[in-house]
Amino acid sequence: MAIAGIYSEEKKSFIDSIATEALNLSLRTAVSSADRVRYCFDDLLVVLTRQGEIRFSSDLNDEQTLHRTGQILVVPKGVPVYTDYLAPSQRQPLQCITLELSAEVARDRDLENRYRWPEEAPYEHLYSLDDIDEFMQVDAAAAIRRIDYLTRGRYSAAHRNALIDLSSRELMLYIHQSSARRALRRGIRIPAGTRLSEVREYIDSNLANDLSTPALAKQCHLSRAQFHQRFVQLFGETPQSYVQARRLHTARLLLTEDPVSSVAAVAQQTGFRSPAHFSTLFKQYTGLSPSAFRRRRVTA
Repeated sequence: MAIAGIYSEEKKSFIDSIATEALNLSLRTAVSSADRVRYCFDDLLVVLTRQGEIRFSSDLNDEQTLHRTGQILVVPKGVPVYTDYLAPSQRQPLQCITLELSAEVARDRDLENRYRWPEEAPYEHLYSLDDIDEFMQVDAAAAIRRIDYLTRGRYSAAHRNALIDLSSRELMLYIHQSSARRALRRGIRIPAGTRLSEVREYIDSNLANDLSTPALAKQCHLSRAQFHQRFVQLFGETPQSYVQARRLHTARLLLTEDPVSSVAAVAQQTGFRSPAHFSTLFKQYTGLSPSAFRRRRVTA
């Protein structure tokens, strides 16, 4: 079987890429097994497993997700993702299409303004596009294949770019329908000079203090209603869901890097009202109790 692309020793695969202003598309082909091949992209990444089996994982938690032909993964910008190639061969290679979507496509304001999406917890996991209707999943995969087909110039229509744009918007609508829409919220740039431009740094520096919505609104010299509205518009989630995620994220780091401090001390340092409350939320966040998480990290 002829393999398209140039072989990358670092990625253990052949890569056939093409770029436009709005996207970067690659066909990646592996013909031998590999473990923990690292990828990290500057834009939102959508991966369609075209053939074979591939296992994805990240440093965000201990989650692993196995993908087979036709399944789709969505990864936010700047998040390292690790891939295991599972038993491909020259005769039966592993193939996937990776689609990096620019910020203009990924954060389509027209779509966001036209439709109201449920508020979500912040993105902390690798999300498969598998919690939508199976027919939508098939259509989403078809949209990716269509973008691949059109981008590579196999179609001579006069309005090829318009068709690519329509297919990209269709794909984003399917992503919005699933929990993978959380990936769209990561890495949002807050305009400098606005009253919320420094609120993220303030939150990270004051996790043990009062970070209620009224307290944060006062810090930004806004009314509670104004602050809540602007925060959701910019961050895509409520202030309290964001604060809780930052506290849990920092607690993960402390449990990993500081084996001496007790769970109660970590809970206090990150602003949880009690060790029991912290343990409950942490288990929902990672699937493990704080003690079990620390033991696994120590023995890993």
